[in-house]
Amino acid sequence: MAEDLEVGHMQDSAVTASDVGQFLLDELGPMRKTKLLKLVFYAQAWSLAFGRSLFEEDIQAWAFGPVAPSVFHRCSAVPPGEAVLDIGRGGALTPEAQHLIRTSVINRYGQLASEELVALTHGEAPWLSARGNLPPDARSDSVISKQQMARFYRQQYESDVLGGITLEEAEAGHQSLLNEPTVSVEELLRGLSD
Repeated sequence: MAEDLEVGHMQDSAVTASDVGQFLLDELGPMRKTKLLKLVFYAQAWSLAFGRSLFEEDIQAWAFGPVAPSVFHRCSAVPPGEAVLDIGRGGALTPEAQHLIRTSVINRYGQLASEELVALTHGEAPWLSARGNLPPDARSDSVISKQQMARFYRQQYESDVLGGITLEEAEAGHQSLLNEPTVSVEELLRGLSD
């Protein structure tokens, strides 16, 4: 895979990080702010892995993990430990974006607790790289690179789903299968009876 991934945009550039958060709330129900912030990060990261950005806003490497500041501020009135109910327009996402979030984020991370999501993000290269040498509890507004998110989660996809081969290799293999000569059912049955 090329070092410099091209990061495109979904069809609707009016989608915000809060809209993604609301879609997650619509799908999973009320949740704590920390969990919502991490799931919004993962939605953006996995979308970037497939070459598209869900929203324009940068995600920052805060002490307790990746944060889309607008989502944090939309949730600021919610007391600590209480569930967030509403922050945006979940229906603003394209059907493609909704499908990607369901398959890449909700199915993988949706049942994890806030603390588990914080631990995951704290162990992954995009957050660690953006934090640099900062102490664990130091405040930071360092931006997590979209290119680094794309690269890291694309590699994770290739490792987990494709058994270590690249997406390009998988697509090339699929194309070669399409070019193979086909055998009719009659020929197959005749071969079995011989």
